[in-house]
Amino acid sequence: SSVNLTKPPMWVAFVGLACNGVLNAGLIFGLWGLPAMGGAGCGWATGISSWIMLALLLAYMHRAPAFKPYWLFHRFSRIDLSLQARLIRLGAPIGLAHFAEVATFAGVALFVARFGALDIAAHQMALNFSAMVFMLPLGISTAVSIRVGQSLGAQAVAEARYRAWTGVMLATTLAGLLAPVVYAARY
Repeated sequence: SSVNLTKPPMWVAFVGLACNGVLNAGLIFGLWGLPAMGGAGCGWATGISSWIMLALLLAYMHRAPAFKPYWLFHRFSRIDLSLQARLIRLGAPIGLAHFAEVATFAGVALFVARFGALDIAAHQMALNFSAMVFMLPLGISTAVSIRVGQSLGAQAVAEARYRAWTGVMLATTLAGLLAPVVYAARY
């Protein structure tokens, strides 16, 4: 995404989704000679699909000319500790925010699990819906951060500011349109 090649990750995600679907069916229900593992099969399917996607992305990156200047294993250089410190100061709050989000959802699922299957199913439906609604602004923010980063890298500060505010307005508009839908469909 950072070098404006967004289609390969999209296609790899589609392949991963297809693999996950097939492996889920096989490993949860024991189809096609695979063991019936129930819920654990779902975890195995997701793990295997994630490794497949990683392998596909690494293979693509290794072959695509756009990545030749950035390939990690072609040359090694000394680690710039001041640059690493700046990157950690920038990335740590983002990482902690994502961790807090995932931990909250996972923690609530653990608390709900003791109430029974119906409550777990209801929680899972609410979680899936909220995740779907959340992915829209998250996708916008990811795309905007890449475009802003490219503008800043090109020393085009005014363009970066314009792109950032456009993203803020787009995400706010989307949230404003989705909030009434979420409220109206809450039951």
